[in-house]
Amino acid sequence: MTGNEYYPVLLKLSDRKCLVIGGGRVAERKICSLLEAGASISVIAPSITDHLTDLWRHDKITYINREYEKGDMKGAFLVISATNSSPVNKSVYEETRELGIMADIVDEPSLCDFIVPSCIRRGPLVITVSTSGNSPALSKKIRKDLGKIYSEEYGIFATILGNLRGRVQKEIVAEEKRKKFWEALMESNIPELLKDGKKREVEELIEEIFTEISDQP
Repeated sequence: MTGNEYYPVLLKLSDRKCLVIGGGRVAERKICSLLEAGASISVIAPSITDHLTDLWRHDKITYINREYEKGDMKGAFLVISATNSSPVNKSVYEETRELGIMADIVDEPSLCDFIVPSCIRRGPLVITVSTSGNSPALSKKIRKDLGKIYSEEYGIFATILGNLRGRVQKEIVAEEKRKKFWEALMESNIPELLKDGKKREVEELIEEIFTEISDQP
């Protein structure tokens, strides 16, 4: 496996039906990630973890208390099979082939259309790490290292940048000036100021950079 067969992409799962087969710890981890993305989740398993039970009781997920049966995945956008049964996993995969649904069969890379990378979330900022299935342990280590560098303040910074886009497009007409503006923000100490709670200083710095770039000939 070289990794070249994977195409990096972020999927919009808001309100899309995602089916998870299995109710153990691995399934729980997958389901929590799907919930963060706003997916509509159905779980099929004879039993589920205490945490998944709590999510079900609070209407966060739909739980079908039985074994997987052919026909269960009709209408699903994607399917994750997280069982320890190879026959079940194979049956799930075969049905996804028939219906043209993307599948992640846990621990069976040859039966996967996609793999889920190790992920850091800082508000709208999402940083993913993948070794293309070669070493989840290495992905986890790199994720932890990056997590120390990119703190929660970078999520706030990303939100600020997003809020500025409309104004910059409207008020800084020249493309080269816009490029300089964004570069100046990237080179600034805004994340450090945010970490120290200096929101007013951040606003003043942005206005200073904005004025400086706008006044350039």
